[in-house]
Amino acid sequence: MPKHLALLRLLMPVRVSIVNPPDLTGEIYFKEVSRCGRKSVAGEIWPQTGLAYLAATLEEAGHSVDFVDSMAEGIDVEALRARITRFDPHLVVFNTITPTIVNDCEVMRRIHDPRRLWGCVGTHASVLPQETICNSGCDFTLINEAEDSIVEVAAALDRLGVDAIRADPPQGFAGVQGGIAHSDGNGGVAVTEKRKYIRDLDRLPLPARHLMPMDRYRMPFFPGERFATIIPSRGCPWTCTYCRAGQVYGSMVRVRRPESLVEEMRRLDEEHDCRAVVFMTDGLTFKPEWTKQVCEAIIEAKLRTRWICNSRVDCVTLDLLRLMKRAGCLMVSYGVESGSQAVLDLSKKHITLQQSRDAIKWTRQAGLKSMAYFIIGLPGETRETIEESKRFAREINPDYVNFHVATPFPGTELYDIAKSNGWLITEDWSQYEEEGSGVMRTGSLTPADLIRAQREAMREFYMRPRRLMKEIFNIRSLSDFQAKFTAGMRVLRGHRRKEPVAAG
Repeated sequence: MPKHLALLRLLMPVRVSIVNPPDLTGEIYFKEVSRCGRKSVAGEIWPQTGLAYLAATLEEAGHSVDFVDSMAEGIDVEALRARITRFDPHLVVFNTITPTIVNDCEVMRRIHDPRRLWGCVGTHASVLPQETICNSGCDFTLINEAEDSIVEVAAALDRLGVDAIRADPPQGFAGVQGGIAHSDGNGGVAVTEKRKYIRDLDRLPLPARHLMPMDRYRMPFFPGERFATIIPSRGCPWTCTYCRAGQVYGSMVRVRRPESLVEEMRRLDEEHDCRAVVFMTDGLTFKPEWTKQVCEAIIEAKLRTRWICNSRVDCVTLDLLRLMKRAGCLMVSYGVESGSQAVLDLSKKHITLQQSRDAIKWTRQAGLKSMAYFIIGLPGETRETIEESKRFAREINPDYVNFHVATPFPGTELYDIAKSNGWLITEDWSQYEEEGSGVMRTGSLTPADLIRAQREAMREFYMRPRRLMKEIFNIRSLSDFQAKFTAGMRVLRGHRRKEPVAAG
């Protein structure tokens, strides 16, 4: 390369488009870099905080970033093409999840421009990188935690340019220290070793929210106001057969300093007029002593922020929940999963029904709302165990429940079990969606049976007269009424489910 061109490249930052692509049918999905994802149930639109971390690390390295949240901004494929053309990036990175991978590959193929380098991140791209590259036409996928890897890809672009990397991918991506899949130069795909996880999360810059359409994000629990997600920790040590929580962030729990979280909450309030937060982590209480420190730091800082979080039923106490309440917590969500101890044991959940009873009771006693998630159709499920789950939900009586149909996402032990037992109905990934059609039979139960049971469970829980009266009397505003009405209509319509691929 001529010296004057090399000097010009050093003076000009790499331009990167970070993209949450649109759905070609107009659906809205909850998508996060580390999550399986699902359709929006009640009109909620979730922030892409994991993508905002990638944008922040690129900006910190001196590069220029355009953050395109197509679903939040209402951008269709042609508008996305125009947006990318205007910004003229060297690198375009898509976030994708299993239920949207077919759609996202089609979007990428439609707007593909060979003058740019194209990549994918997310749970599906981490688990099935070869398939993702082949079906999308992208140049690479980043596997697992991607902040360091994406900066190294941008550095390679800065040094070599698109054409040189594409001409010799193994050499072009040689500077990426693991966690990447790319063409091997011979018609195949090379997958490097996984890179080490980031032990010190506080060395990462805060998410680049100045690039995000913060006024577009909404959820029913915070009607009529802005909300944000904060990632306070990464990693999950549990090995539930149906979950791939550790696929992107690993099994080792790593936490941020309480002071860092307080600072992020303060900035959300002061810079974005946002005082409603969802802590986006598999369990805020995995390390109770750290959780206590976080709550004490929030109380000491006198923040106005209200927040909700996830937890395991075996990782809370009444005292901890009361402290969380004082720190601004409004609701805790738990993965209860089943009312059958046998189903829980087969799923390697490692909790007991009594622990679920205690957690919901303590949450109520602490003055917090509770959400219980159930899964219908796990191994060992029968019509009798489904009835047990429905009865158990009514017994523990959380404020909210959500019954999902078991989905064997690739990369989970459940997928391997279903595959080896011939339970899979399809491997059309667009069907692999907890709020969509069933893709797996279990025992004598067909996908149609499971979907029917899910609908019945939701209706039986929410349509109880006492329950309906409680919701009516708890309406706080017009926006609250609108949010609850939308969610209620979704329950009555069965989340507008597609029919199962095969009823078996």
